[in-house]
Amino acid sequence: MATVYRSLAWIVGAALTLSAASVHAQRAAQPQEQGELEEVVVTVERVTQSLQSYAGTAVTASQAELDSLGATNLVDLPALLPGVEITNYEDNTELYVRGIGSDANTELGDPAIAPHLDDVYVPRPRGLGVAFFDIERVEVNVGPQGTVRGRNALGGTINIVSKKPELGKFDGYAQTAVGSYDNREYRGALNLPVGAIAAARLSVYSAKHEPFVSNVGPLTNLLGWESQDDVGGRMHLLLQPSEQLSALLTGDYLRSQGTGSRGVDFLQAA
Repeated sequence: MATVYRSLAWIVGAALTLSAASVHAQRAAQPQEQGELEEVVVTVERVTQSLQSYAGTAVTASQAELDSLGATNLVDLPALLPGVEITNYEDNTELYVRGIGSDANTELGDPAIAPHLDDVYVPRPRGLGVAFFDIERVEVNVGPQGTVRGRNALGGTINIVSKKPELGKFDGYAQTAVGSYDNREYRGALNLPVGAIAAARLSVYSAKHEPFVSNVGPLTNLLGWESQDDVGGRMHLLLQPSEQLSALLTGDYLRSQGTGSRGVDFLQAA
């Protein structure tokens, strides 16, 4: 009986070996599917091109990536963009790329990292805070960019690219958020097709909250520190009669009236 068991074991082992060899041959015969990489489009040189074809160093973050981490403000970008540091101290926004930056926030100096909104230079980085809504992507160009972006780009540039209208598409979204200190935040956008060759996109933003530090002094009519009262709106009008010809008209309104963290000038208040 031992011989019978041994022979049966040999037969089973040979069958398993042939089966494994057959499966391996079938897998080898089938070509492997190669994953497709999503093309990343940037405008770091003021022309639309893929990130792979760009000769310099740049990093980018899409709106989907920003939403996945809950990034709703300019100071949230370092979590997505390596080498980028953004601080907001005493109502001053300071930009640094790979350790290069400047704390100059007044007319007495220029930032070392040039901030842009839709390729338009913004002299003071704090102006980008209110503009951070309904965006398509954020581009960071690393290294001196004086030839393309001007003298204030010693360490690089940060460009916020807003979403543009889409032809023949009607859609939109609305978002709201609430929190402590009576925090209320609203965002929304609407894409409207206008005939076959035109489209418009309207987006709005509002964020308010009470001061984090209350004013307990004698001048009770003055707000405390760190309140927020931001309002923004943007409108794009796209005209595209052909694939080779298009025109984009843009208008925006940004307002920030928070008290910040610098305190209150009692001499002016009196």
